[in-house]
Order: sequence, then structure tokens, then C-alpha cells
Amino acid sequence: MARIDDSEIRRKVIAELGCDPNIDWHPSIDAATIGVAVKDGIVVLSGTVATHWHKKMAERAAKRVSGVGAIVDGLVIKLPGSAERDDSDIAHAVLDGLCFDAEVQPDRIQVTVENGWVVLEGEVQTEEQKSAAGRATRQLMGVKGVTNGIEVKPLPRADVLSVAHAHAVRSRLNRVPHLLRRGQLEQSWLARNPKCPRRAVPRS
Repeated sequence: MARIDDSEIRRKVIAELGCDPNIDWHPSIDAATIGVAVKDGIVVLSGTVATHWHKKMAERAAKRVSGVGAIVDGLVIKLPGSAERDDSDIAHAVLDGLCFDAEVQPDRIQVTVENGWVVLEGEVQTEEQKSAAGRATRQLMGVKGVTNGIEVKPLPRADVLSVAHAHAVRSRLNRVPHLLRRGQLEQSWLARNPKCPRRAVPRS
């Protein structure tokens, strides 16, 4: 198989970056500001992006190009001056993001932020919940990187049964108004028909 020329690889990588809607998802991001250099099939990305998520999207775009042997990601995460966030702001944003994600259990996740790098710890029940927590964090402005140290621990069978029992109790409680109305109807019918046996009470 003939080796693809470095200049051709560079042209295709730049085109791929320009066509990827994930790269231009935020108005402050422009694929044209991402530098691309290629030597012996090795692609070097340089420049600035606003989030860790954009950094990863740029990497993936480059990997899709035929002939790319390796990628050196030199992209720097940097926000516009007025949008810079300190670790406290990022921590609040991460917690808010986890709370608003329906797939995540925020009460079981601990968040640590240092110099824009977020470490997630804690326990969840599925790999999907772990991935969702990482995904929700990477997309936030100011996050320079994420270490997803969340452990996946499926519920023991007894706990699963407890959850099922809780759902059953909730279902029964939801029926209480109906049962109360039915009891009131029975009492009313018996008052009007005192000589009839209770088994003859009509069902609503």
C-alpha cells in the first residue's frame, strides 16, 4: 500500500476539522485557529480550544483521516479573558452539570478541582452512569481535563429487591385515593341497603 504524502494528510486533517460540527459548537472556537503539522504520518495539533471536550473532538477528527499514524495533541485549553473561571467556579459548574444529567447520581459522586483539572470519585451502579458523569464534566467551559475514578458497583440482589419493594409500595400508595373512594361508596350503598349482604356490594 502506497504511503500517503504528509502534505495530503495535512490537507485532509484541516478539512476534517473544518467540517466537524463538534469543533465549531461554541462561537469562540474556530477550526482555523487549530494548527496542524504532519511529519512521517505523525500529526501535531497546536493552538487553543475552550474545553477538554473540544480538545478530544479535535483528536478524534484527526484520527478519522486515512494515513494518520499517530497524533501529538499540543492543544491548550484557554477561555477568552472575560470568561476565565477559577477552580471554585468550575467545581460549582461540575456539580450543577451532574445534577441536571438524568443518567447521573450526583449524591454518590465526589468532585475535586485543581488548576482546571477535575477528578471524579465515588460509586455508581452502571458503566453508563460513570460515562455520563465524565461526559457531562468534559463539556464544561474551563475544564482542562478529567480523571474519571468513579467505581462501578452494581446493586446486590437484596438491594435490587428493596428497590423493587419501594416501587411496589409507591404503586400501592398511589392507589390509596381510589381505595378510599371505593370504601366510601360501599358504606354509602350499605346505608341505603341495610338488608343486603356485604358480598352484594357493587364494585366500582
